[in-house]
Amino acid sequence: MNGGWELSDWFGLTRLTVPPRETAWLTIQPGRRDFKPQGLPEHRRGSVSQRRKGRRVGEPFDVRHYVPGDDLRRLHWPLYAHSDNLFVRTADSAFDTHHRLLAYLAPNYSAAERKTLTRAQRATFTLDMVVAGWAATFVIYPSIPGELDLPMLLDAAATARTTGRGIWADPLTLPGYEYRCLERLHEVTAKIVAGEDVAAAERFSWRERYCADMRDRVLHGPEDYSDIEPEYRLWFWAADVGEAVSRLNLTPARALVAA
Repeated sequence: MNGGWELSDWFGLTRLTVPPRETAWLTIQPGRRDFKPQGLPEHRRGSVSQRRKGRRVGEPFDVRHYVPGDDLRRLHWPLYAHSDNLFVRTADSAFDTHHRLLAYLAPNYSAAERKTLTRAQRATFTLDMVVAGWAATFVIYPSIPGELDLPMLLDAAATARTTGRGIWADPLTLPGYEYRCLERLHEVTAKIVAGEDVAAAERFSWRERYCADMRDRVLHGPEDYSDIEPEYRLWFWAADVGEAVSRLNLTPARALVAA
């Protein structure tokens, strides 16, 4: 440059001009070194799952309806643009503890089509199965349907059960989660009867979740859910009970407090 020389970093963030005796350019590049990426740690339940590239539909992250106080950075704006409802991304795994794929299936209506349909007519595949009596509800905190969808789901489930549709035609029907509970209880009991040394943690491993009645918000212990009709059961993992009691204004049952 005329009348001086200029010293700056590679990105141009800093610049220094000094009047020199001679005009010259000197470029100094940073030293190079090898970089070895570290392996990713294994994720536990509730950690962020690996995302697949490609279309939005079918990606393994989970979503739930927005609740005041949620981190706005987790809002799912593309889903809002298609549904006109606020959702937040959650860190649930794409597979449950039984290694089954968790999927959200719903018709892909256009915005114009949705304006001509009621919420019931825009039903998901799961709601259709509940209406027909071939699926039992399993609402677990914090993935609770919104204030418009939850009443519709509960009404469909209650109608299917009380009118004997699908699986409810048999009065001895057990929801899948209850059957697995009893199956595990049988395994633990068989070990105890056989005289095996069964640790306390395994003795109670057959029931892991607390349950609240959605109608009165009373929280019950893991073994007292049977007094609540299936459609009104709201489930909680033990680690989430403290937070849920505060956020949902739950009242612990007398038996739970006495314990």
